[in-house]
Amino acid sequence: MSHLFNYKTFTISLDRELKNCKLRVQNDTESFSSLKFIDELEKFFDWMTSKTEISSLLIETSADSFELLSKNDLKLLDENAVFNYLRKVQRLSWGQIVLPQTIVWNFQGSADFLALELASGADIRIAHPSFTMAFNTLNKGITPMASGSSLMGIVTNQSIVKANLLSNKVENATNLLQLGLIHQVSYNDEVRKTLKNIAEQSPIARIQFKRSINDQIIRDIDDLMANEVSFAKAALAIGDWKRWANESEFANPREFSKILRRTPTIEQVNERALA
Repeated sequence: MSHLFNYKTFTISLDRELKNCKLRVQNDTESFSSLKFIDELEKFFDWMTSKTEISSLLIETSADSFELLSKNDLKLLDENAVFNYLRKVQRLSWGQIVLPQTIVWNFQGSADFLALELASGADIRIAHPSFTMAFNTLNKGITPMASGSSLMGIVTNQSIVKANLLSNKVENATNLLQLGLIHQVSYNDEVRKTLKNIAEQSPIARIQFKRSINDQIIRDIDDLMANEVSFAKAALAIGDWKRWANESEFANPREFSKILRRTPTIEQVNERALA
């Protein structure tokens, strides 16, 4: 196993026998930043785009909580920064569809719903038997826009995603498997067997199959992403995400249209900054 690169939020290692690249998220360290993680993941995915000699990419979280939207993060961000962050998560989620490798996520510990959104574009989602997932994005005052209302509904079951979000469920690995949101409940030795099976496949046949089965999604990707963003932007403008971070009451729905009329859009903010 040889170690590559020098990232702050994850480590990268290469297994030549399995033709695998392993990304281990360091969410068990005090210095871990979800914002930095997404920035570094984007750079790493750019590198992976041309590495067709690698059969699989394993993304594995640690046994601690993997939360991509925390109160501490949101307290430090303005609306524009939150939007740009979520948009980047959206691009990374959809981007896994077009990467030439078979993308495998192996969840440990626990995670928030945004983490599942990020993994929606993966080919295989695995969870440790003790793993739990919190469908808590609406509780944070945010409308899912990183694939939760589009791609996830295509590759899994839209009604299940909707029901779990609207009821703020916390599901264990067994239930997630039964719901079709993950594909395997496995220990690490079983994950290695999966990677070995992938390594034994014809690279060209595997890449062509992945492209063909995702062909219609790829054709519609721009429209689907834009539609998802349009609904989420309105919710961001209300600022309930900031109220959640500061533990104050959410806005009154009766005031929704009034607040939107007097709140500048992200485009208007950007225009003023350039003026």
